[in-house]
Amino acid sequence: MIAMRLMEVDIGLAADVGTLQRFPKVVGNDSLARELAYTARKMFSDEAKQVGYVRCCIKSHGTLFRLT
Repeated sequence: MIAMRLMEVDIGLAADVGTLQRFPKVVGNDSLARELAYTARKMFSDEAKQVGYVRCCIKSHGTLFRLT
């Protein structure tokens, strides 16, 4: 299972590259975006699909090539 995170807060950098401006619009949920930004919690692929951050989850490269 794949996990994604907003790493800026975890490694002590200022989040000034536009991630925090775009991410709430992509997921459509300000509270989730703030939670992930403040805590650097991992978001696994099933949750990312559920909130609309990714369109689909695939298990192998072969499946990806069949989708395109």
